[in-house]
Amino acid sequence: MSKEQPDPETNTPPTRTQVKQRALELQRIAERLVSLPKHIRKRLPLPDALVIAIEESARVTAHEAKRRHGQYLGRLMREADNEAIIAALYELERPGAINEHENIRNQLLQAAKEGTSKARVEQLLVLHPNLERQLLHQLVRNAGKEAQKLALLESPGKSPAATKLYSYLKQTIKLKGAS
Repeated sequence: MSKEQPDPETNTPPTRTQVKQRALELQRIAERLVSLPKHIRKRLPLPDALVIAIEESARVTAHEAKRRHGQYLGRLMREADNEAIIAALYELERPGAINEHENIRNQLLQAAKEGTSKARVEQLLVLHPNLERQLLHQLVRNAGKEAQKLALLESPGKSPAATKLYSYLKQTIKLKGAS
């Protein structure tokens, strides 16, 4: 357990209690990873061994086996770049991380319904100059037409064109507080 870094202030190695607390903290983070859906876990920078162990945890059913497997996941977390994993997990769990992109998409679709999509796109381009004007106009136009055609304006995010618009916004717009 001497792999832990010494305390920078006192230059002494961490106590056994501190090492155990850190191990327990990483074990709890690993348990949070297990509870995430697979498509969300794919976004995290997880090493292959940890991904395999997380997938195996679904097959572990006995109480004592779950406890041991949790300890194993904690050990794998200690061996992995846990700071990057924790940062990515925090970013996923940050309130509004997904909803902000959805809100922008829904505002664009509402503007398309009202016929004011060009003005709304121009406003968005001022806020986010890295967006491509022509592509954004095309995606909004297609999503608006498809939503009207399918009468999905009550839940506009379900059309394939609206999904493409959301994906483009998510890939292109960097939100405040994101790394």
